[in-house]
Amino acid sequence: MRNVLLKHRNGLILITKMLMKRCLLLFIFFAAYCSAQSQDIIYSDYNNEDNREINFEILGKMGSNYVVYKNVRWKHMLAFYDESMRMVKSFRMPFISDKTFNIDFVTYPDHFYIIYQYDKNNTVYCNMVKMDNEGNKIAGPVFLDSGKIWPRQERNIYSTTYSENKQHILLYKLISNDNKISLMTKVFDKNMMLEDSARNVYDFNDRYDVFSDMVIDNSGTILSGKGKLRNRRSNISGAQIILKKLNDTNQYTIDIPLDNKYIDALRFKVDNFNKQYIINSFFYKKQNDNIDGLFMGLIKQDSSAVKLNFYEFADSLRNKLNTRSDSRTVFNNLLIRNIINTKDGGFLLAAENSYSQTTTNTQWRRNDFMTNPNMISPYEYNLMSGNFNNYYRPYNNSPFYTTSFYYYDEIILLNVGADLKEKWNAVIPKKQVDEGDDNFMSFAMVNTGGELQILFIEKDKNLQLVSHHGVTPQGNVKRYATLKSREAGYQFMPKLAKQVSATKVIIPCLYRNYISFALVDLQNR
Repeated sequence: MRNVLLKHRNGLILITKMLMKRCLLLFIFFAAYCSAQSQDIIYSDYNNEDNREINFEILGKMGSNYVVYKNVRWKHMLAFYDESMRMVKSFRMPFISDKTFNIDFVTYPDHFYIIYQYDKNNTVYCNMVKMDNEGNKIAGPVFLDSGKIWPRQERNIYSTTYSENKQHILLYKLISNDNKISLMTKVFDKNMMLEDSARNVYDFNDRYDVFSDMVIDNSGTILSGKGKLRNRRSNISGAQIILKKLNDTNQYTIDIPLDNKYIDALRFKVDNFNKQYIINSFFYKKQNDNIDGLFMGLIKQDSSAVKLNFYEFADSLRNKLNTRSDSRTVFNNLLIRNIINTKDGGFLLAAENSYSQTTTNTQWRRNDFMTNPNMISPYEYNLMSGNFNNYYRPYNNSPFYTTSFYYYDEIILLNVGADLKEKWNAVIPKKQVDEGDDNFMSFAMVNTGGELQILFIEKDKNLQLVSHHGVTPQGNVKRYATLKSREAGYQFMPKLAKQVSATKVIIPCLYRNYISFALVDLQNR
């Protein structure tokens, strides 16, 4: 009997050991799998000058390095990081004037242009410097243009944009004075040689007129828009599209019928593949009332066809928004964040439910962005593509308001076909609020080809956790595992992220009151 028990016990021990070995193997396999599926986060070096008071802009990858522009007080600097985010070099650009207040960049694989503005004796000068991808100056500074300004007038009079293929670079200047507005445009080729120059003067009253931002297509044609207001704080009641072709002295205008409706500022997107322009704005059935839907338009680049549609938001979309407002005002705080072209001639629009409040608890009005003729568009927030601008300013300093609270809620995605009809919509829920600083709010959008990746801080304001969603071309939303920092103390700023390759994105971080940059690889998500 004892021998039987011993054999039974030994058998159990043997079985137990076998199970433990299998569990151990499964655990090792699972850990390896999780490690393979987890994202890689690599943090950059930083120095004592990289405190939260600096301004910065992520330029992207040039050659074998990632390049970041930094503005430390009066110093303008470039920092180069390798694939491990180790700082290769950092240096000041002494050729840029200490009085420079705005810088734009146009980047290419082997070189980039710096276009900057500075003022001297009530005159704003715009210069250019060409540098190679290692940060060596090739040419410049080269004078591009200058403009006289009056005391207390807005200094930032120049804007820079470029075509999708970067074969044409547009510099334009907008100055208003004595009920006139002067618009100067200069188009340069990829070598910064002047291709076209024009100047036009329009009748202008800042109470009734507003100009949109300007875009340029791959053929060098410039598109802009002009809106008519009933008063300074009203919506646009009349709109016109203005086309200026390369080396053509004439301008062509297209009237946009609004059918007794009202719109916000016009937002343009060039679709070079389908040779057309996309127009978007929110519309109202009544002046200064609640937003009813999205105004959409398609204009062929040869002006041969104009297609318009007032798309009214459905109740099903209204019900998806978990808003702080009542149902009548649920869309009133939407802002267009990005527009992505689709091959079929339609587009994908991303909007965000966001607003701010002043210390007196007065909510800002979207129409207030139209009161300054030099504030071209309220939507200068470029998500990864270089168009919502990915330019950090400490504590979000604004020339218009000093706000106390920022609210960033749901993200709405709307897919529209070439017939300007909705294919699908999706809502990604989130609730974000912060006081005095919105650099950690909003979201980043990364286009990895098969999916759109949406990154934002979780609502519990654990700034080391980044929520990660994927959206398929069919509109299906998938929630991925949260991006987690492997090191404590890093606070992510997703809205200022920059996509630097098909699957990699650089996300700025705040670490112990210093600015750092995290290289995140989404390939194995």
